[in-house]
Amino acid sequence: MKGMPRNAYIEARIAMAGPLLGSLAAFLLVPFQGIDPVFMALAIAGIHINLFNLLPIYPMDGGRIAGAVSPSIWWLGIAMGTVLFLKTRSPLIFIVLVLGAVTAVRRIWRPVPGYDRISGAQRVGMGLCYVGLAALLTVSGWVLLPADLGSLSAVAGAIAAGLTTGRRHRFHDLDFADSAGLK
Repeated sequence: MKGMPRNAYIEARIAMAGPLLGSLAAFLLVPFQGIDPVFMALAIAGIHINLFNLLPIYPMDGGRIAGAVSPSIWWLGIAMGTVLFLKTRSPLIFIVLVLGAVTAVRRIWRPVPGYDRISGAQRVGMGLCYVGLAALLTVSGWVLLPADLGSLSAVAGAIAAGLTTGRRHRFHDLDFADSAGLK
């Protein structure tokens, strides 16, 4: 984003575009799993990346969207992010949490005049879109994830091996549709 949008609703609309298009791209990969199961692995990864991006912590798209619904949702996002950090110990999540907390405190202490002045209908509409996309990604990630996570790990390992050795690997023995119950 070049400059600050004129209000939180415009910022949320811009932020919604990333997860929507990323999710669409992930869903478009699912039909190609018959060609190569790597497409399913990429689809599952895309779904989970977009779901992570929807965390309601300000630097993330979900935080920008949640700010239009109610900036107080950021505290829920910080709590969710804290649980995620305690489970993963990821430095990236820690950095996002610090940025989110600093931004939330700054917006409370020094609000930008008129920035949060948006209509109730815009807040409700953005909230419904946000919750709908998060629910769709959550259910899709759960349904598409293979029952035996070992096959997903095998695909990730084979992709990594192919990248490091420069050879292309085929994954004929891995069937994501069958393990996800889609056949």
